[in-house]
Formats: sequence, structure tokens, C-alpha cells
Amino acid sequence: AERDEIIDRLIDDYIRSVFREKRAAPPRLLTLITRLRRTAILLISDILEEFGQSDFCPAFFELGIGFEGDNTLESYVINTPDGTDIRLYGKVDRVDTYKKGDDVYVRIVDYKTGSHDISLEDVEKGRELQMLLYLFAIWKSSDSSFREKIGAERGDIYPAGVQYYKIKMPDVSLSSKPAEDELTHTLQEKLERTGLSLDDEEIVSAANKLGGNRYSPGEMLTLERFGALVTRVEEIVTDITGQMRSGEAKAEWKNPDKDQCSYCSMQPICRKGKNNG
Repeated sequence: AERDEIIDRLIDDYIRSVFREKRAAPPRLLTLITRLRRTAILLISDILEEFGQSDFCPAFFELGIGFEGDNTLESYVINTPDGTDIRLYGKVDRVDTYKKGDDVYVRIVDYKTGSHDISLEDVEKGRELQMLLYLFAIWKSSDSSFREKIGAERGDIYPAGVQYYKIKMPDVSLSSKPAEDELTHTLQEKLERTGLSLDDEEIVSAANKLGGNRYSPGEMLTLERFGALVTRVEEIVTDITGQMRSGEAKAEWKNPDKDQCSYCSMQPICRKGKNNG
């Protein structure tokens, strides 16, 4: 009941901020918002269920990296062989933590409306680096103020993983009309999480106290493998930065399985633009 009340209040506040009063909103918009409300209720119910059985806790929302303010930490810096410093900035949707003694294990969660996945193969090809860079920024942070906020002032920070949480209503096929709670459970089971998780029995159990791997999805990596990824990702970013500084701008698709050109504003002048053959 409290969940529904909060969602309805936020929706009404949004509508009034645009139209001043709800009756002035176009009927089509109200229909779309009603659909979004159903999706929001499903997603929030799923998140509540996850944390109801998990020892991980949300620690930060919209955490700024490299910005000023309370909810921030210092920029992630990569030192290149030529002496150039690469400074990375961004905002993390959600940071979850698990406390083990004085140490803190960190999981990065990013909400996506599309079909984003992440795999070691993607990383090796220079794709889907954002989440790992956010994780490394927290893992390797020497910012004493931030370490105190995250609870690692006397211990170390370790990676628990990165996770894409797909925020869209899933499709299900049903032979008969189920009860509302049964339908909600069926839909929640279809909600997708993908990512890379630390291959540590205690950490996996802390995220999945009910068993299974729904809340620690994707490939399992050792701590040593995560450490090796730091070096690999920094090499890729350094290489990309070098290409940018040299003026290199190849007209190529990074993923042949996806049409990344449909909505690109550079399509009319691109050497691979559809209008140019």
C-alpha cells in the first residue's frame, strides 16, 4: 500500500509540474503513464523482494564520479605512458554494498530500458566498459571522505560485480487468467539481470540467500580476474584516447548484430551512412 501511494504521488506531482492539473493532460499521455505505473509497481516490487532476502544494501543512488558535492567521489585517473592523465567522469545509478568485517564489497547496478548485456567478450572488444570503470573508480578510490561514507575507513574495498537491470515489462504467455499475485510472481521471474559477479561463495550467498543465481547473474570471475580486467580496460581506454587525440575517426560498426546508425545525426555525411550507399 505504501509502495503504491508513493508511486501515485510521484506520478501526480510530475503531471502537475507539466500541466498544472491532471485534467489538462492529454488522454493518450495518461494512458501511457498508466502503463508506466504498472511497470514501476512491478519493478519496485521485484527490488523490494530482492533486498528482503539479501545482505547487500543500497548505499548510493546517482553517485557522481569526478563531480563536486556530497554524493560524489574523486575522478578515476588513468596514467598513460606518454604522461597524459585520463580523467573519467560519470554517474552511477546505484551502488550496493556488503560488509564483511572491516571490508566492503561493492556491486554496481545500472538500469537499462534496452537489451544491454555485458560479457568478457564485450570488454575485450572495447564495448560495455562504463560499468567496469565505475566499479574500478570505487574499488581503487583513495578518497578518505568517500571511504568513510561507504564504511571502509578501517578496511578495504573489493568488487562484488556489475549488473544491468532491465527496466521494461516482460512478455509472458498464459493459458488462463491467473490471480494477481501469481501474475506478479511470473512477471518478476522474467525480469532480466545480466552482469559479471565475484566468484566467492560468501558473496554469492549474501546476494542470494534464497538460493539460485537470479541476483548474481552472468559470468563468475575471481578477484584476480577482476584485477586483470583493471589493466585490460585501462589499456583499451588509453588506446581509444590516443585515437581521439590523433584525429582518427573510422566509419565502422562496433557490433554487426545491431543497427547503430538508424538514429545517428551524422548519417547524411557518414561514409557508411545508408543514404550514401
